[in-house]
Amino acid sequence: MTIEITQDELKITLGKKKAVIPVSHQPEGEDGPDLLVFLDDLSVWQEPADAEISLEDLAKLAEMIEAYCDRHEILVEFE
Repeated sequence: MTIEITQDELKITLGKKKAVIPVSHQPEGEDGPDLLVFLDDLSVWQEPADAEISLEDLAKLAEMIEAYCDRHEILVEFE
């Protein structure tokens, strides 16, 4: 499993599956989460192409993102 956070997306590889999730970063000095992850915008895997993401996989992705953010002291919120 790998996670990469860029300016406007979060890239996750889970085995042979890959997903790209839109994110927004909170400007420094403002209250709220450091990272806002738009899980509602995720319905299919990028690879394998257009394979539907199950609710179980979606929950697993959320757990992985939370664990990654905890390790890197990033306050995360999901929408």
